Amino acid sequence: MKKREPYFFVVNVILLLIVFVGFGPSFFLRPLNDLAPLPLHLIIHGVSATAWIVAIVLQSLWIQQGKTLRHAQIGVYFSLIAPILVVSGFWVLGYATELYHADFAPLVTDAVDDGRTFRALIITGDVLQLLLFLGFVYVGYHNRRHTFVHKRAMLIASILLC
Repeated sequence: MKKREPYFFVVNVILLLIVFVGFGPSFFLRPLNDLAPLPLHLIIHGVSATAWIVAIVLQSLWIQQGKTLRHAQIGVYFSLIAPILVVSGFWVLGYATELYHADFAPLVTDAVDDGRTFRALIITGDVLQLLLFLGFVYVGYHNRRHTFVHKRAMLIASILLC
C-alpha cells in the first residue's frame, strides 16, 4: 500500500473541531442550556451541515487508510447531503431576511442606517457562500476521478461551510 499524506484528513478533522466548538453551545449542547428550542429550519440546516463535515472526515479517513473503493461507493451517497444543505441554507436565509427586515438602501444616503443594510450584506454574503459551496461540490464530484482537483474542491467547499 502506498503511503498517503495525512494533510486532507488532518485539515478536515480541524474543520470538524471548529464546527463543534463554534456551534457547541447554540446547537449541539442546546438541550443542556436554558435556551429555547430551535425552529425546524435551523435543525435541518444544522444536521445537514454536521453530516457534511462528518462525511468529509470519514471520506478523507478512508482515503488515508487506502480504502478507496469504500470512499467511492459511499461518496456518491454523501454527495446528496450538499443539495439538502444548500436548500436548508436558503430556507434559513429566507427566515433571516423576514426576521431582520433586511433591505438594500441606496449606497449614498443621508438617512440613518438602522443596520438593515449591514444585515442585507451579510445575507448576500451567505447566498454567495452557499452558491460557491455548491459549485465546489459540483467541481469535486464531477472530477472525482481526477484526485488532484477532487480533494481540493471538496476541501474548499468544506472550508466555505465553516
